[in-house]
Amino acid sequence: MDKELLRKTAKLTERLPTEVRAASSRAITEFTVSLKEIKEARNVLLFLSLPNEPDTDELIAKLHAQGKNIFVPVVKGEIFVISAYAPGDPVKRGSFGIREPQGDTAAEVVPDVAVVPMVAFDDAFTRLGHGKGYYDRYLAGKDIVKIGVSYASRRFKEIPRDVNDVAMDIIVTEEGVSRRDESYRR
Repeated sequence: MDKELLRKTAKLTERLPTEVRAASSRAITEFTVSLKEIKEARNVLLFLSLPNEPDTDELIAKLHAQGKNIFVPVVKGEIFVISAYAPGDPVKRGSFGIREPQGDTAAEVVPDVAVVPMVAFDDAFTRLGHGKGYYDRYLAGKDIVKIGVSYASRRFKEIPRDVNDVAMDIIVTEEGVSRRDESYRR
C-alpha cells in the first residue's frame, strides 16, 4: 500500500464520535504521563494537535504542572524550530493550519523527549506523518527519546519506509504502550 492510500485509510478515524476520540485522547495522555522517560525528562517537545490527532492539550497541561519545560514546533520554510510554550499562551494558525505560539522565538535547547504525532504506524515502529518530513529532519541524528502517539486503529502491518524516515522508540495509543526492541534500532 502506498503512503497516500495509507494516510487516507488512517484518517477514517476522524469519523469516530467525538466522545470516543476524547476518551482515547485521555487514555493516551495517562499512558504518556506514566512513562519513565517522561517522568525523567526536563525538556519535552510536544505538538499542538490538529482535530484529527489525539488531543494534546491535557497532556501539555499535566506536564507543565509537573514543572516540565514544554516546547512546540514552529514551521519555518522547510524545517521547524522549537519554541517554549505553556498552557494559555496565545497562539496563531501557522503553516498547514497548525497552532503555533505567537511569540515564536526559537529555543536553543535539545529536548530530552519528543512526543510526535503519527497519521499511521506499524509494528517496526515506522511512523507515517503528514508527508512533509518536518519531524524526520528535526529528529535525525539527535539523541532524543521519540514517542509516537496515535489511535490504535491507525496501526498497519507495514508502512513503506524511506531512507530518511526516523523510527519511534515508543508508541502510545489508547490501548497502551509499545517499546521498540533493541533489534529494531536504525
